[in-house]
Amino acid sequence: MRKKILALPVLALALGQPAFADVIPGFTSLPGLGGVPSSSLDYTFDQSGLHGSFTGSSGTGWTLNVSGTGVGAFYTPNHSAEYTVNNSTYSLNATFSALGAFQGGSVTINGTLSGYPAGVTAPTTGEALYAANLYNFGYSAAQAAIGFDTTFTASWANQPVFTGGSAGDVLYLFNQGGVSTGSGALSGLINEFVTGNFKALTISNNFESLAAVPLPMPAVLFGTGLTALMGFARQRRHHA
Repeated sequence: MRKKILALPVLALALGQPAFADVIPGFTSLPGLGGVPSSSLDYTFDQSGLHGSFTGSSGTGWTLNVSGTGVGAFYTPNHSAEYTVNNSTYSLNATFSALGAFQGGSVTINGTLSGYPAGVTAPTTGEALYAANLYNFGYSAAQAAIGFDTTFTASWANQPVFTGGSAGDVLYLFNQGGVSTGSGALSGLINEFVTGNFKALTISNNFESLAAVPLPMPAVLFGTGLTALMGFARQRRHHA
């Protein structure tokens, strides 16, 4: 999640919906915050200590379930402030055909925040902090990471102060060692998609999720500049 993600709400106007095309954008380095440069983040939920399973059969299709509980974090842009997500629960579900074609999914993050940015409406009782539908699955074997495009659904994070009216952003699953070495908690699952040889799998090692919520449009325009936008547009066309 680098500067190009900050530009996503603007570029979507010209480029249409983003797609991973079997590979997610590279992290390059993830110092401190799970590897993502802290100077290039949107509003972001960070949840570690996740585990998962890949279940199903070659006759019925496959389901990826990811969950975790404990303490998460919510970061404001550029990591300028951090709020603890207490009693956090993370739940992600994604379905695939018998041949591994992505069919859809959803993700929800619940918990209570230790505080709120200025001008933000606090969650109502029982309201999810973050919720989204998943589409456009992708992976990077070189970084042992998985990514999804998201479409926001009803939750605390889906308010204009965070989204600026954007419909969604991106979500990554990864672990720090895998980003730099290509061998991590998700490597076994990614190898199944690389080879097309699918089987049930337990993902027991701790891994992490970053779920981005876009900056409002004016902040994106003034924070990135025309040069960055043009450069990202060229990258998107190349990856597509």
